[in-house]
Amino acid sequence: MSLITLVKESRKYWQNSLASSDVIQKESLDGFHHVLIHAYDHSVFYHDLYDGAGLKREDLFEIDPNDVPIIDKQDVIDHFAEIATIPVTHTDDGWKASHGAKVIHSSGSTGKPTPYIYGRDMLTVIQANFVRSVKWF
Repeated sequence: MSLITLVKESRKYWQNSLASSDVIQKESLDGFHHVLIHAYDHSVFYHDLYDGAGLKREDLFEIDPNDVPIIDKQDVIDHFAEIATIPVTHTDDGWKASHGAKVIHSSGSTGKPTPYIYGRDMLTVIQANFVRSVKWF
């Protein structure tokens, strides 16, 4: 990522932090619903999980977060390839993701390191939020 992109993104997140709590809450809920729909459309695991809970795609646009089926860490470990919304492969060196994404693992403090996928855009978000947070000091 270029320095210019990082500065632009951090400025955007700084501006977002100045929004009212109602605006932040609405945007957060909209983003939540977007993630559910993306998972339903691109993840075999989530498609089956939601269907098994009696949820259809159209339900995911308005569902209350408390009504979404919960998975746990063991589900992620056991079904990582089916949960992923992009192709992943397991090699002798661990999981590899396609589309420029990175597979990162938890520290394993519970005894079981857990893989997570971060796309290029999400890595930019994480870095931009870090830069934004530095402005608060």
